[in-house]
Amino acid sequence: MKAKKIISYFVLMCMLVCSASSTNAEFTQSDERIDKRPTLSAMTEAECIEFLKKNEIPIPNDFKDQDWLGEFITKTIRAVEENPAYPFAYGYAVTLDFANSIKDAVNSYYGIEEIALSQLMADGIYAPTRYTLQDSTVYGSWSDTYLDYNCYGYALGRTDIAKSPGYFSAGSFDINLPIFSMAALVKNDLKSSSFSQNCVKLTTIRPSSVAAGETAICIRKGHNDFHFMKLFGSTWRHKPGRRAILQYNYLPSTSRNWTNENSLYGIAYEGDTVYNSDIYYIIFKSNHNSTYKWTGEHYHSGSRHYFQYGYICNGCGEITGMSWTNVACSGPPCQMPRAG
Repeated sequence: MKAKKIISYFVLMCMLVCSASSTNAEFTQSDERIDKRPTLSAMTEAECIEFLKKNEIPIPNDFKDQDWLGEFITKTIRAVEENPAYPFAYGYAVTLDFANSIKDAVNSYYGIEEIALSQLMADGIYAPTRYTLQDSTVYGSWSDTYLDYNCYGYALGRTDIAKSPGYFSAGSFDINLPIFSMAALVKNDLKSSSFSQNCVKLTTIRPSSVAAGETAICIRKGHNDFHFMKLFGSTWRHKPGRRAILQYNYLPSTSRNWTNENSLYGIAYEGDTVYNSDIYYIIFKSNHNSTYKWTGEHYHSGSRHYFQYGYICNGCGEITGMSWTNVACSGPPCQMPRAG
């Protein structure tokens, strides 16, 4: 079905609903205007980028010069043509804002001036497909508060937007960073005054459980977005963008890609982004559980051998309260340092 027919159908449905319900949305469209315009999704990637420039939509700095940029823009345009109320579900605030700016420009191009998104979706009036979630199950009932926070906020136990790793520690985030660097920014956030989690461990080994007082989350990325999951007991939950909380049907593994399939107002939507990087697990708690022992550092000087001791956390391995001690030594060769 061509974009014009899809949009005309959508507007007709919305007008019929508006006349029979309390929604105050108004929809205006000129078919004559649309007939004279080419379908945006039929344009080349270069022409789509030029369309953004004409509409004064800035391309995010970390999106520029990426080989996937043109595909992302055309895919976004096509999604809006098929469903002018398309609900993008990205965790990265920059990606979400960019996609929504494109959506506004596309709807304006086709003469659609206003859409009451929440009411239309809540009533189930328009959905492009009746999709069934493939990898996850909706956890709990829908709440409008879900619109207020994203996957990172959920992983951190917050109910507001956490724009990106590094947001709480003034770190510099870029969607093109390696996944380890993103995980390191999460660690900095957790150790910041906003959370005061002193014991933070990064690992690629999935934990099967956590000790009392510990929390485990994990992060993975795709070309244009990142995503988090959080461990509850033996299951993992996640929240694609500002959507419903989902329970993952599997255990996180690099052998299975993640997607941002999601549920909004009880309607399931197929994912449009794949997360296929390595997975980093972040295990954290407020205080260290440390043992005083040799750190592994040592050196020989004169007739003495020096050893560094400190409080080494049994969870994250961080060393605190370091001090040096020494013993008489006739080496080299030196006696092996003492382990404890």
